[in-house]
Amino acid sequence: MPTSTADAFAHDTSDPLDGVDHIIVIDNGAHNIRIASIPYPFPSDLLSSTIDPTVLASTIPIDVFPNAIARTRSPHTIPSSTSPTAPPPGGKTSLFVSSHIHTLLDDYAALHLRLPHQSGVIVDWAAQKQIWDHVFANHLAKLPGATGKKGKLLQGKAVILTETYCNVEPVQYAMDLLLYEQYGAHAVWRTSAAGLVGLGTDVFRTPQPSVSEDDTHNEQDAAMEHNEPSTSKRPARAPRTATTTTSTTATIPRILPPPLPQSLLVLDLGYSYCHAIPILHGQPHLPSIRRLDLGGKMLINLLKETLSFGQLDMMDESWLTSHIFARVSFVAASVGRRSSAGLGQRKAAEWSYEDLLALEREGRGGIGVTWSLPDYGGGDKGGEERDRARYGYILDGPNPPRFDGDERRKRSVDWDSAFIATSSPTTSRRLPPSDEDEETQTLKLATERFSIMENLFNPTALSLDQQPLPLLVRDAIASFAHSGLPHARAAADMMWSNIILTGGLANCVGLKRRLEHELRSLAPEDVGVKIWTDEGDASLTAVRSGVGVACEVAAKEAVRRESSRGEDVKAGKKRGRKSRASVTVEEAEEEVGGRWLTYAQWMNAGSGSEADIVRAANAVFYPSFEG
Repeated sequence: MPTSTADAFAHDTSDPLDGVDHIIVIDNGAHNIRIASIPYPFPSDLLSSTIDPTVLASTIPIDVFPNAIARTRSPHTIPSSTSPTAPPPGGKTSLFVSSHIHTLLDDYAALHLRLPHQSGVIVDWAAQKQIWDHVFANHLAKLPGATGKKGKLLQGKAVILTETYCNVEPVQYAMDLLLYEQYGAHAVWRTSAAGLVGLGTDVFRTPQPSVSEDDTHNEQDAAMEHNEPSTSKRPARAPRTATTTTSTTATIPRILPPPLPQSLLVLDLGYSYCHAIPILHGQPHLPSIRRLDLGGKMLINLLKETLSFGQLDMMDESWLTSHIFARVSFVAASVGRRSSAGLGQRKAAEWSYEDLLALEREGRGGIGVTWSLPDYGGGDKGGEERDRARYGYILDGPNPPRFDGDERRKRSVDWDSAFIATSSPTTSRRLPPSDEDEETQTLKLATERFSIMENLFNPTALSLDQQPLPLLVRDAIASFAHSGLPHARAAADMMWSNIILTGGLANCVGLKRRLEHELRSLAPEDVGVKIWTDEGDASLTAVRSGVGVACEVAAKEAVRRESSRGEDVKAGKKRGRKSRASVTVEEAEEEVGGRWLTYAQWMNAGSGSEADIVRAANAVFYPSFEG
């Protein structure tokens, strides 16, 4: 019997996706879980002669679930809900799992959070399983034909699951154990967020750097006037002539590869850590990965301490503080001081860290934001009014609208500058004043808006003897250049122009501008520095890349089945699908990349004894258990 995963692959030549009806992509982050389902094979009626997996991926909805369990101070009455895991309406409970925190809870005061992850690694498996039960049940309930379906939640499903970088083996085994034994997954592919980005991402389809801003605006205006999509994005690789079969009327669809460079660097700014991951030909180079032990969780805790020391006690308000942090934080354009006389002629997005401190000390610049704390009275409200009652809102200070996709309105306002500062230190209220405003508690955030994020560029201020983000990128690229791989130096030079920002912190205003400014002085003079990021939410880059990879696999299978069916009709006889038992290992690995691990392979990789599996499970989930 095989004793390793490699031996298991060598003894199993069957198709790992045979019998799968959906591919589930799960980005299991420490703060949020992002999940999407792709039908396998992809419906043939949605395919055309030229198939672009990134276009197919844009049609797949992505659900986001908090990776947390919340306990309230006292039990709360549960309203009616369509969630299959929701408690019965009218009952009372003090525990809210994942999305129930948003949908069923209105009072976030002193909310105690139970997080399965610690330092990026899953340590509370009981909590993680309870959250996964909720996530899988609510997400899969939306799939066609899911009503009344019995059995394990992931039965007949293939799973693409992200894990932390350089994950420890016991945690990997526990993930497989849960997915196979508890949820009945057919096949599992464990990878990392950067691994998915390296295989396929849509962030490179952005405006060409060579196109002038005026030409881009004119092109977008003309497209909007004719109700046509803008062509300012980098177009997909030009489709080649479809390969024809022996019949002149039949064609084999061409599947376009994603527009990816051969080498790139993923800068993942996550909840627990920040990682710089060099990638060559879609594969992360593990020895060159560099990490900064600072992430969103520590920055949020730092903001809690700062506000609690100077204003109100916020130490028990982690959920609320994380929301405030995401809504008001930004990064200064640089760290050095510039002449204060010229600040009026420069945009606020170009002010340095020292400039912002000086402006706040002098009381000019309109940087501060007044946040009205929630009253937790939104139980009978809905939409924006309910969110204001649960999280609060900006009562005074810079708060520009997001324009909702109206590009012409967005171009008329420098959004970054309007987000950082107002035109004068005395600002008018964004909402009409009311009697409630006089009784509402408020927080004033001024230097906290940019000084918290500045720790990513100066971790020594927190007594962390580690490199800041720019040096983290330089060290990762330098390590790869000296790796000894063929053409490593040329590939390393290419990485400076292909840096991809992912993770929740990547959405912070001004971060991309600041990184490009500091990396320019660290990069070689003969290479360009370019940072790419998702136009929408950078935290969804990894799961969108995974969806694109899954769509490509599902589209290839649909094309293969259609081609096989056409050959059967042409031969004039009914011929069944080629037996997967006769497919060689090389063919199977070429089709699905050799990444999937089926349940049979997982069983063969170990002892194969049920008693040993139970004993191993107890050792993982109950370390003190003695059998």
